[in-house]
Amino acid sequence: MHVIVTDCHYRTTPALIRELAAAGHTVTAVCEASHTPVGLRCRQAKHARLLPAGLSEIDYREALLDLCHSLGRPVLLPVGARTVDILARFAAHFRPAAHFLAPAPEALDRANDKAAVAREATRLGIPVPAAFAPEGDEPLEHFARRLSYPVVLKYRCGEKLGLPAERRYTIARYATEFSRRYRTMEDVQAPVLVQEYIRGRGLGVSVLMDAQGRPAFVFCHERLREYPVSGGPSTACRSAWFPALAERAVALLRALHFSGFAMVEFKGTPENARLLEINPRLWGSFPLACLCGAAPGRRYVDAACGVTPDPPGCTYQTGFQMQYFFSDAAAAFGYLRRGRLDQTAAFVVDCLSPRTKGGVFSASDWPGSLAYVHSLLRRSRNRPPGGGE
Repeated sequence: MHVIVTDCHYRTTPALIRELAAAGHTVTAVCEASHTPVGLRCRQAKHARLLPAGLSEIDYREALLDLCHSLGRPVLLPVGARTVDILARFAAHFRPAAHFLAPAPEALDRANDKAAVAREATRLGIPVPAAFAPEGDEPLEHFARRLSYPVVLKYRCGEKLGLPAERRYTIARYATEFSRRYRTMEDVQAPVLVQEYIRGRGLGVSVLMDAQGRPAFVFCHERLREYPVSGGPSTACRSAWFPALAERAVALLRALHFSGFAMVEFKGTPENARLLEINPRLWGSFPLACLCGAAPGRRYVDAACGVTPDPPGCTYQTGFQMQYFFSDAAAAFGYLRRGRLDQTAAFVVDCLSPRTKGGVFSASDWPGSLAYVHSLLRRSRNRPPGGGE
């Protein structure tokens, strides 16, 4: 089958392309020229299509449609949030040209809305963090004084703001800090969500829902380290299986009438985890699922083509670890600065362990690996002074 993988500037795409190629599919990698095309350089990508930089939504949509028509109704696998949104809103345009899975616009909006997700989870009996809000015309300073710290402040729909994951929320540890950060976020998007801070590790349940609302793929992982260390994308993670959380994630996505890929994020322990949010697209630690045998790409192709999925279950290797080396090294240094010697030592041990694999680097794909290094150098040059990763 011919498969188009979009948004190939993301570091999640090389592992996906390699997995699809290993399953016998012909892959066309697509990227806009304004980005470093990490996925386009993969040796396993049979074709590469570099689109002009700065395309408008209409031009980007038409370019994808033209590519689909030229390939005789391929499978279209959207990676980035922009492409998922376009397929959701213009599904009728794409159905005759490609096989794909995407949620309806209203389902995507609800999955992106943290408040709506929390309400639906509560209705289903899924634990969520306690939420706080001002009472009536209560002054912000009064509201701040009655909170128990730390608390988390979140944008309700941070994905729509185009912000990186680490900038969609912040942690306030005392009242004056809370008031300042609340006002800053409120100026960008109101109302601001205020929730209790949940301690513990991040636990992810990644799901692919088919067009009939059936799970075609379920994968669990736990975070080991993240960067920035105060709360950011995963830099090291490990495959696992959490049957209770998997059941809750599937029930939630089914209730939202969602189809396509999504990662349901929990925090705490597997026995006492709270639902944080849904990432309705491919997630940052996605390569782990490819590396440990979960075969998300192959299962997407089958589901998009209407193949009835097998019952969900653990069909992959658990305890398999993955790291993004450079980001993980930055995380290890961040933990060291905070006195977390255990995490810094764990980084060294994981680097030496044969059970730890790179999320991007592959000995069989040195062009793709070198393209990733180039993307990191380019990002470093363009980063403003004092900017985070």
